[in-house]
Amino acid sequence: MTSSSIMRFVNLSIITAALLVWRCSAEMPYMQIGPPKFKQWFSQWGRSHLPTGANWDVCVPDLEQYWSGNRTNPYQCTVVLNCILKGTEEGSKQMLAASMVLLSFIPSILALICPSIAESAMLSLDQPFLSLLLALGASAVYTLRIWDYEDPLDIINTTKRPREDGIFIRLAVALHPYRRFVLTVEHLLVLLAIANVIQVSLDLGWRSVSSFDCDGSYYPLSWVLVPAFLHLLAVISFWVTPRGISRIAKGRRNSSGLMSPPERAKTDTYALQKRHINQVSIQYDTAPRDDRLVLYTERPSLWTLALQYIATGCAVGHVLYGTMVFSTLMFLMVSDAVPVIMRYALSAVVCRTISRYELAVMSQKYRVEYVDTVEEKSRVYLWRRRTRLTKLP
Repeated sequence: MTSSSIMRFVNLSIITAALLVWRCSAEMPYMQIGPPKFKQWFSQWGRSHLPTGANWDVCVPDLEQYWSGNRTNPYQCTVVLNCILKGTEEGSKQMLAASMVLLSFIPSILALICPSIAESAMLSLDQPFLSLLLALGASAVYTLRIWDYEDPLDIINTTKRPREDGIFIRLAVALHPYRRFVLTVEHLLVLLAIANVIQVSLDLGWRSVSSFDCDGSYYPLSWVLVPAFLHLLAVISFWVTPRGISRIAKGRRNSSGLMSPPERAKTDTYALQKRHINQVSIQYDTAPRDDRLVLYTERPSLWTLALQYIATGCAVGHVLYGTMVFSTLMFLMVSDAVPVIMRYALSAVVCRTISRYELAVMSQKYRVEYVDTVEEKSRVYLWRRRTRLTKLP
């Protein structure tokens, strides 16, 4: 795979996504997704704050014309919206504004909870399908500062992060005998998290009305699907740097637990007199063995840096888009908005917890070593990873 092929693939993905968004924007105003607007309301708003009496009766003719579908005015939904707002009490409008402000914090809150781009990319090494599901269930991506690079391998490098994931490492060791059962439970929980965010996004789109697109019901759902594209960018940025895996690192202990002769000759201990040979042997035999796979990697390539920067920029744009979407959703009270926020946050916490646990498992499986050049036979890319991954001697 050449650099030009990677660039063509990325450009094609971006163009395809842009065409889909444009197509949806062009057709969705004339396509009804779910129930018509103004027929379903959130409980608190519909029970206590809808216009009543004459204020509601004056809007009925416009509502019936909107629901009939025979619209002479393409902005009939906006006409109904203005009529309802005109008949709403001022106190209810204040509560409506407060709920819109509260909803606008959803993208920023989730961005602090959800897995980062680097974590999503690192997890794709062992669990590619699970990492994609986690991206969808989390609904957002933890954002770095622009031009900051986070090496995915640092996440599982225990020499750099020995204590941060202590709880998850202990869980990974304790639950290792039940690995298959744990993976099954994780997939079920992630699927439930995805179902939760999709259901709450659809329900939010159907029961609320967007101030900038009255007919639109798909904006919250479109926002939760964007992280799948960000995950793809993160995975590609990870795999364009050559990687290789070996059962044991050069200069490390061999299968018997002893250090190799070249490495041993460099140590001061091996230079002791012959009468201490037995003590030295005991020291090597009792030293803890590191049976982890060695993950060889070169320094991040230019494409890796560029693609992660692009993914970071897209993540920032994702937060801005979400803020725009949620801050324009009307007809919720604060008591209606809080359960929506909690449901999004619950899915994000579940996905973040599973991600941290799986990365802790990987930290016990791999030992990271940086090299100048990884042999050609061990060069690994995303779509040929399974067939081209070979062990170094």
